[in-house]
Amino acid sequence: MYTTLEPVEALTTHPHVRRHLTLAERASLRVAVWVLTQHLRRAASREQREVARLRYDQERAREERAAQAVRLAAWHLNAR
Repeated sequence: MYTTLEPVEALTTHPHVRRHLTLAERASLRVAVWVLTQHLRRAASREQREVARLRYDQERAREERAAQAVRLAAWHLNAR
């Protein structure tokens, strides 16, 4: 994914495009692409947070199972 609008700038300043699009249409295109990139960045960021949260939850569950196993082993040793 592009992090800048240089490809859009190159497209909107190309002579063939300039011939067919008005200044307002080119500006509108730049704004639309900028908005789209912002939405894509937010979605990617949200997805990364969800993955991190899932990994954190899995690690916590592993730690809890390990702690439970230690408690159970200690209980068995004390029961003797």
